[in-house]
Amino acid sequence: MKRAYLLTAVAVVMAAAPAAVHAEEALGDFPTYFWEKSDCVNPPPGPAIHIKLSDVKNGEGNIRISLYNMTDKEFLKGGKKIARIDVRAHEGDMDICLPLPRTGDFSMGILHDEDADGHLDVFSEGYGFPNNPRLLFSPPDAEEASFSVRDGETVTLPITMKYVYPKQNNRGPRHH
Repeated sequence: MKRAYLLTAVAVVMAAAPAAVHAEEALGDFPTYFWEKSDCVNPPPGPAIHIKLSDVKNGEGNIRISLYNMTDKEFLKGGKKIARIDVRAHEGDMDICLPLPRTGDFSMGILHDEDADGHLDVFSEGYGFPNNPRLLFSPPDAEEASFSVRDGETVTLPITMKYVYPKQNNRGPRHH
């Protein structure tokens, strides 16, 4: 069972890797900044999301948020994201607020890029998705990691981070 969980987690993280390591894409007029929690209380007009991220393993590196249109054809595919935003990681719980380019249906993937190198380390870095779908042998489909936002609305998304091999005592997975 432990081996099956490992294979599942590696498959999920590997599937998310292309979305996490591609260079920034042209985003048109969509702002690629984030607001702290205090600004979530009174966000500017327009659609937005308030991500309530929990179980962030440590404060190393960045939390990378990749936003997609809600279609299986685009979800987690390189070059298909609407926006990618990096936010400095904080151990424990984080509140992150983001403006959206429009109302509608979206999907999202989150990566804890601990060394902030833009590359995925499957043995230490974590991931998360809206709706916290239960993952078996593949990443979630777009619908499982989707959310809808209407005009002028700020939607709250509770997301729990998952880690394949959380390091303990600065030792890797083979030294437990």
